[in-house]
Amino acid sequence: TSEAALHRAVRDAQAALLKRYVQVQFGVFLSKHTRETDAVAHRDSNGHFLLLAPETPAEQTEGLLNRLSHQVEEHLGLRFRFNVADFPKTALTSEELVHKATEKLRREAETPAEQRSKPEPTVTTRTADT
Repeated sequence: TSEAALHRAVRDAQAALLKRYVQVQFGVFLSKHTRETDAVAHRDSNGHFLLLAPETPAEQTEGLLNRLSHQVEEHLGLRFRFNVADFPKTALTSEELVHKATEKLRREAETPAEQRSKPEPTVTTRTADT
């Protein structure tokens, strides 16, 4: 019926607005809790973000992201999944870095939940450390 269709449309619009609100809040939080030299970019409508942390040594990147993950969960109630690609060890161009981090996330997402080392996210991010 048209009433059911209207309810579906309203529910879908509300879900889209909530998703966008969460993405904006997540991006703002990341921007406020990273260094001025770090760059946070919202990559696509799926809520994927890219964090470039040029002054963070590769061996400290996972710690940085774990700290951010705990802060985001504490302040926003969200959990997110991340992966790291570092320059020049993992790749030599920014496109390759994003691709490598994205592929790691994709492979992890395909791994059964009970075999994952990180909890299932409610928000997904893609990160590359250059």
